[in-house]
Amino acid sequence: MTLAITACCILSAAGCAKFRDSSSLSRLAVSDFIDPEVVNVEVKNYCPETGRTYKDLFVRNLSVHVVRGQLSLDSDKDGVPDFIEEKRGDELNISPYKADSNDDKIGDLLIYLSGIDRFQQSRLRCLDPANSDGSAIEFQDPGLAPSDPPQFLGLRNCEKEQLTHTDPLLFDSDGDGLPDYLELRCGLNARDPNDALLDTDGDGLSNYQECKRHTPIGESNRPQGLQKVEYKYVQEAKVAGGKKCFDFTVSNIPVLNGGSGNLIAFYLIEMDGLNKALLYTAFELLGPGSAGKTFVLEFGPSPEGRFTAK
Repeated sequence: MTLAITACCILSAAGCAKFRDSSSLSRLAVSDFIDPEVVNVEVKNYCPETGRTYKDLFVRNLSVHVVRGQLSLDSDKDGVPDFIEEKRGDELNISPYKADSNDDKIGDLLIYLSGIDRFQQSRLRCLDPANSDGSAIEFQDPGLAPSDPPQFLGLRNCEKEQLTHTDPLLFDSDGDGLPDYLELRCGLNARDPNDALLDTDGDGLSNYQECKRHTPIGESNRPQGLQKVEYKYVQEAKVAGGKKCFDFTVSNIPVLNGGSGNLIAFYLIEMDGLNKALLYTAFELLGPGSAGKTFVLEFGPSPEGRFTAK
């Protein structure tokens, strides 16, 4: 099965949204680790341009989290599971329905991580809502009205300047190989180059490895349990057109609700001849009945080197 992939670089700000009648929306069920539903992804024919080298690939279902031994839904894909947004919604002015619940251009993820309550939020001002590091994605949420603008997932310049204190021009401010946005979603400090190397839960996997496999850095993957929901990466090198190229297979990606509405994101990092890191992103919003299927993503030979559909 082939994905229709949208590549993302610099995005515009998302505006207000109106919800459809809640009776038309189906809630995703919480699953456990007995027989989790999964999808697989193949990334084909990635060939770095001359002078560039492959660094790493991160694939992530932004709709699902592993929390205390369960798969938990994240309806708005913002990095905060629904049950947390429902529990702390009144206090923090966040909800499971939009990544930026009050449309102030400060995402719910940073509000939750910083603990800024609804009364303090009036002091926040986003004067630069652009995403200069190129790591953000926009998607049209089918749970919102068709006329609503796309939802924004990433770090705006103002968020980096005011809250994370990271470099707006760099997607990996501390140079540890993890994009800043993924570091925050994994519970790491985007300004600390050392925390990715640590093994917080003592299970033999570094925080970097756990973030890549999409398992919590504070919950052991050994010897049972979380191994069932670890993403599994296989990389195959080949030569095509005189260039060194790669095919990737990422399997065992847990989904909820049969995959319907689950957002699969791709972050591919390469290095240029000056040891500068470059990032390419893509995503796909899965449809009903996606569980158990394998999706194919072709890395397209466009001038920007973005992902395109096969």
